[in-house]
Amino acid sequence: MEIQRPIPTHLITGFLGAGKTTLIRHWMSRKPADENWAILINEFGEIGIDDHLVGTPETRASGLTIRQVPGGCLCCSAGLSLQVALNDLIRHVRPDRLLIEPTGLGHPRELLQTLSGPGYQGVLSLRATVTLVDARQLQSQRHREHPIFNDQLAVADVIVANKKDAYTQKDRDALTAYLSQNNWQDKPLEYCQQGKLPLDWLSQPSGFTPERRHSVRRESAPSDSIWQDTMPDFPASGLIQRSNEGEGYYSLGWMIEPARLFDPEQLKTWLDGLNMERVKGAFITSKGIFGYNRAGEDAQWWPLDEISCSRLELIDANPLPAEVLEVGLLSTLSGASK
Repeated sequence: MEIQRPIPTHLITGFLGAGKTTLIRHWMSRKPADENWAILINEFGEIGIDDHLVGTPETRASGLTIRQVPGGCLCCSAGLSLQVALNDLIRHVRPDRLLIEPTGLGHPRELLQTLSGPGYQGVLSLRATVTLVDARQLQSQRHREHPIFNDQLAVADVIVANKKDAYTQKDRDALTAYLSQNNWQDKPLEYCQQGKLPLDWLSQPSGFTPERRHSVRRESAPSDSIWQDTMPDFPASGLIQRSNEGEGYYSLGWMIEPARLFDPEQLKTWLDGLNMERVKGAFITSKGIFGYNRAGEDAQWWPLDEISCSRLELIDANPLPAEVLEVGLLSTLSGASK
């Protein structure tokens, strides 16, 4: 790959619901007009939603190109899924800047090892790894003891405590103590809300040191074409369901044919009532197109410009009852019998 100068490359990591997508949307809105950015998004779920929540039909025209790789961890499937998507962006887009958002259950150290490896020397220029954290998650032993949660903080060049407006002083003290306990107290710590981190952080250097022995766990790439840009062939039911499991979490998702319209009020009420760690979707309703994003009790519902079909992704630490949830989802369709 002939590159005139190495592409500044930024890893935006953080556990489920920390606000990675919100931060990227904020930076996108402030992108210099003369720069061409590429954004590579990895999702734990198999359906693929974040490109709908991040982008608009005008993104490419405004110097933004978005690619997504659903169905697992970019870090683990670096031998195929990552390299295919990444190489395509480098060859055909030739971005001035590259932002990579791995799944909240991804292994960032292994991804950094790949990005700094021989295949991308002279092509990519690693910049500061930004790790977002919701300080309230430290109240959960499951989060504090999760190896990925800690690995994300360990590789951070800057730690961003997002959603600061929801913190108590106890939350702030707990974060400070946790960082000190793990010898991370010298890492820059920024507090922000709604991912509003200044663009200045894009100029900060990376402190990552590659290991001599390149050791990357490998898993199979997504086995079918559901994650491609083309519209799938829907069965008579009008739904395609996919699931995934790993790192102590489960995902369950659906694609719904675009002819099926949701009742927005009923849909939002149903989504708000789901008791699980992560709920996100993009929906075609009888009153327009909307995005939904909820982590814990923090929910967002906003209008979208255009999507190919409705999509929903659920993630939780407990197995998800597919049949019960699908019945609930279908009950929110416009005109559905109750």
